[in-house]
Amino acid sequence: MKRLWIIAFCFSMMSFACAVKVFAAPGGTPMAVLLSPEMMSQLKLKETQSGNPKQWHISGQGKQVHLKALNVPAHMAHLDYISFDVHSPISLTDYVARKAFMQPSDRLHINALKLKHHGLKITCTGALSLRKKGQWEGTLHLSSTGSLSYIMKLGEHKLLDPGVSTMLAFAVAGLEQSVPTLKGQKTIQIQLHFREGMIWLGQLPVCAQSLLFQ
Repeated sequence: MKRLWIIAFCFSMMSFACAVKVFAAPGGTPMAVLLSPEMMSQLKLKETQSGNPKQWHISGQGKQVHLKALNVPAHMAHLDYISFDVHSPISLTDYVARKAFMQPSDRLHINALKLKHHGLKITCTGALSLRKKGQWEGTLHLSSTGSLSYIMKLGEHKLLDPGVSTMLAFAVAGLEQSVPTLKGQKTIQIQLHFREGMIWLGQLPVCAQSLLFQ
């Protein structure tokens, strides 16, 4: 169990390094790319407001979403699929247009998030509360399939340092040995905790939240 925990930590830490490498625009963050006007213009977006206090129910989806900012070769510079269903105190359209911003104590509920990128499939649920600018608290539940082949693709295109690629592949292989096969695929599941400006796996700090968020 201790060995598996260490492998899970290595997987989490290097996965964030991978996400920052692939999905971050120069001088930006992965979330800045995923919430960019370029992304939003290609999605089917639906927003409704209700409740007391007022909450926005936001859903969206898109296929073959092209993102010039992705740090990958041209033939990989798109998301095969993305969909999300969230409850938020502010409108996503207003946020992207810089007309509204999350305030301290605001809470974001991620009912479902699915993303596919060249064989890698990620799903996410959970809730995060903003404590102060750039610092969130809460837990996200993530699962992924196709991680090993995706890492190998990034290595082939020299998007990851050879050492990082090897260690990440080792961590994925170790985790996949411990999980059941569903529909012919190995699914890795982890819980990430957000607190004190860091992202944690259990009691181990994975990375600073500022690496992912604006």
